[in-house]
Amino acid sequence: MTLESNALFFSRLVAQLADILGVDHVLAARILPDKQHARTLAVWSHGQQQDNFSYPLAGTPCERVIGDSVCFFPEGVCQHFPHDAALIRLKAEAYLGIPITSPDGLPLGLLAILHDTPLPDIGFADEILRIAAARTGAELIRQDMVQALETSQERMHNLISHLPGIVYRCRNNRDWTMEFVSDGVMELTGYPAEDFIESHRRSFADLIHEDEQERLFDEVQASIAQRSSFNITYRITTATGETRWLWEQGKVIFDEQRSDPVLEGFICDISKEVLSERQREEHERKLIATNRALNLLSHCNEMLVHAEDEDKLLQDICQLAVDIGGYRMAWVGFAMDDAQRTIEPRASAGAVDGFLDEICLSWSPNLPGGRGPTGMAVRSGTPQILVDLACDPNHTPCHDAALLRGYRSVICLPLKNSQRTFGVLVLYQGTTVPITNDEQRLLCDLADDLAFGIDTLRARQRQQRIQHAVMQIATAVTSRSGDAFYLQLAHHTASALGAGASFVARLSPSSPHMVETLAAFIEGKRLENALYDLSDTPCERVLRDGECLLSECSIHDMSANAREALHWVKAYAGRRLDNSAGKPIGLLSILFREPIEDPEFVSSILQIFAAGAAAELERQSDEAHIRRLAYTDTSTNLPNRSAFRERLDKILQQAPERLSLLFLDLNRFKEINDIHGHDIGDQILAYVAERFQRTLEEKEFLARLGGDEFVVILEKVDSQAAVQCVRRLQAVLDTPFTIKEQTFHLDVSIGIACYPDHASSSSELLQHADIAMYQAKQQASRYCQYQPEMGHDMASRLDMAKRLSQAIDDDRLELYYQAQVEISDGRLIGAEALCRWYDEELGWVSPGDFIPLAEERGMIGRLGDWVIKAACRQLAAWRDQGQPLPGQLAINVASQQLDDRHLMQTLKQVMQRHDIAPSQLCLEITETSFMSDPEQAIAMADALKAQGFGLAIDDFGTGYSSLAHLKRFAADKIKIDISFIRDMLTDTSDHTIVKTIIAMAQNLGLETIAEGIELDAQASALQALGCRQAQGFLYAPPQSHDQFSHRWLR
Repeated sequence: MTLESNALFFSRLVAQLADILGVDHVLAARILPDKQHARTLAVWSHGQQQDNFSYPLAGTPCERVIGDSVCFFPEGVCQHFPHDAALIRLKAEAYLGIPITSPDGLPLGLLAILHDTPLPDIGFADEILRIAAARTGAELIRQDMVQALETSQERMHNLISHLPGIVYRCRNNRDWTMEFVSDGVMELTGYPAEDFIESHRRSFADLIHEDEQERLFDEVQASIAQRSSFNITYRITTATGETRWLWEQGKVIFDEQRSDPVLEGFICDISKEVLSERQREEHERKLIATNRALNLLSHCNEMLVHAEDEDKLLQDICQLAVDIGGYRMAWVGFAMDDAQRTIEPRASAGAVDGFLDEICLSWSPNLPGGRGPTGMAVRSGTPQILVDLACDPNHTPCHDAALLRGYRSVICLPLKNSQRTFGVLVLYQGTTVPITNDEQRLLCDLADDLAFGIDTLRARQRQQRIQHAVMQIATAVTSRSGDAFYLQLAHHTASALGAGASFVARLSPSSPHMVETLAAFIEGKRLENALYDLSDTPCERVLRDGECLLSECSIHDMSANAREALHWVKAYAGRRLDNSAGKPIGLLSILFREPIEDPEFVSSILQIFAAGAAAELERQSDEAHIRRLAYTDTSTNLPNRSAFRERLDKILQQAPERLSLLFLDLNRFKEINDIHGHDIGDQILAYVAERFQRTLEEKEFLARLGGDEFVVILEKVDSQAAVQCVRRLQAVLDTPFTIKEQTFHLDVSIGIACYPDHASSSSELLQHADIAMYQAKQQASRYCQYQPEMGHDMASRLDMAKRLSQAIDDDRLELYYQAQVEISDGRLIGAEALCRWYDEELGWVSPGDFIPLAEERGMIGRLGDWVIKAACRQLAAWRDQGQPLPGQLAINVASQQLDDRHLMQTLKQVMQRHDIAPSQLCLEITETSFMSDPEQAIAMADALKAQGFGLAIDDFGTGYSSLAHLKRFAADKIKIDISFIRDMLTDTSDHTIVKTIIAMAQNLGLETIAEGIELDAQASALQALGCRQAQGFLYAPPQSHDQFSHRWLR
């Protein structure tokens, strides 16, 4: 954004925001002086600029923006504010507003985006609006500065216009050709100013008495040669023929932009004063003083307009006061808020001669240094003038030091902003001449302009710091997960605040006084992460109070161990990281080489960065929690089936030389569990797992598959070593278990399969170990190694594969349909298409048999194509019969299909053939399929979503989805697996997993649907947790197309 005209800036701003954020409406508004109304600066709606208007803030979301900093309604905003006429007229559904504030935090206005449809996620929009709000605030401040300067210039023009005389600028020629002459020329000469400037119809030299023209010209030229000012007295003839005596003071101005010098000065009528020399001299002195003050004010204002550095501005103003104002010494000081209320000199010029080093100035009335005119000026906020320091009744020690250096009188001018008097401009003269009212008024204007200029410079610098900090925030996190997030956040926090060191740390779960750094920087260099003790450090206060800011601190504020390394630290700022429940989970700390000058700014920026760090830390914690739930067996605290499969696949991907897999099945456990109940059974499983774990070595991986089945992975172990491990596992069960004074005897059957001797894949290895385990049950040793002849059923599988392939080609498969309903009222909202196969010889073949076989034999693509064609054909048939299916028909898509570009082409061709819209289908992709190749799955999902297909993640919770990938996956809903639904009423772990999945889906804006509902109690529990959709035998089993249409579509 560039500095543009007022209207054009805001018009382009709202148009660009609408384009960047893709929203329907954007408005920028400023709060009116009454604080009850606002007026739009620009409004953009549906691609067009709208007329600006004023509106009351009460009863609008804008009122909340001003009061609460940020206001966000993802949907239904009109229902929340039914009396907001502008909101109703725009028919907006969603609203996000960000305040526009001044550097000191006062509200100036607001930026708001509105959209005709819901906005579920505003992360990006929030960052963009904050940057735009900061830039808009800078623009409003700039416009206020321009307005203030224009007002000052107008005031100066009015002052010149009302001076009793002529202010002029003319060329150095015999005609005294005027380039500027004030309106006072009319009263003094009887001729209007335009006669001398615009038309040049009249020469000022023509008015000068002919006897004095040559003298006057020579005196002026002599002053020019000496580069000195001139004071001359002469007569003129007015338009009425009257003779008047004029006094003129002027000086030559040499401008590098032009070759000839010009004259500037002041002319007044001294006709009356000429009668009395004393009167004339007094008037001349006053005019000199007024002109001197006016000239000083003019040059100072010019300097203020172009000032960029505060210290240089103060020094230049002091120098101008000496060079142009003629003062013996000038200095500027600022009022401090320390215990002594010190006035600290910041700049000086002239005959300083150690004066400011010798005196101790204060604005406290209780200290000697605060009883003089300087302290009085700060306390009262009014000018203090002493015409004769030697005669001042309130004599202070600094008076003696002033008189010793030739200072005879003093003018103390307060520097004020809207809140307070923050400084003073002090001017010393070497004479005791009284100050005229005009001179005092001009000097007060000078002080006011200087105060405004200082305030403006500080506001501009603060705004630049805020903009820099906001840009650091906006670019702080290009990586959204892992170590990169914290590294970038720590680095940008230090950069935004100009700090020497920064670190992000999480609380140690084992010790409340220990933290583990996630990222640490000192002077831009990264430190290794480590554990730290927070005792007796500022960080300890952060954990206790939520925030700690030490604007100035010493080495004694640091722990004894860190004092040597952190001897350079002069200030500290830290903020606690809390999770959404308000529980401390970490901290963000910043160390400074210099004291903090703006604690409020540091606190606000630190708060923003801390919020981002806390959110990411909580997200990672939640992700780890879900991973633990998904990968841990709650009964035994062992890795579960998913963890086992992932571990085995990872090992086999590394192509080990040898690997043995043990498949363990507890004998008689089912009998014990059925007779004595699940509580006893769960305790036995836990004890068994503990014994197994104790006998295994560190590299031997133990997992529970479910029920009474366990597996052990032995890396780099041959069959002989595997047998030794088997005997150790069997031996630990020789001792019976005693629970509640009952004794239970168990033993274990173990099957052994070795890689690569017995299998080439993880599924084959597990299958062969399972086959060997069943063989072991028939043997006295209770263990058995897999032998190839055990796979005699392979021929039958090959036969089944051949028959399945033929069935696909001959269209001898069927689709059954299971209803999907709204839990609240049982209303049909869609259905799932389930493939069924009846073979003349094999009979009904279970999907659990033929679908894995299709995947194994590479037929899943053909099977998937058949399902797509049959599903679309049935949808068209129901539609043509006047019984269209409400909602969507869900069909399953295998992982192999996600890698096949043929899928999109098949979908398009089939749907065009049957005139089916993509929105009528929901493609279900299993979580494990999605995670087999997340990037490919995400790319294919984006393409399918772009075509209008519904997408669902099936069997959610049985695998582990990275939340970072899940957020990018363009799914509409998550399908909760039946394995969690089945026991959720009795198993707290399953209930927790279901609750977590529903909450996570809601946070991601996804719908949830539960499968396998068989009980009303399950449906009620799911509805209470926020799940609105379900399918299962409670509502209907899978049905043929005729049964389904008869039951649901009539």
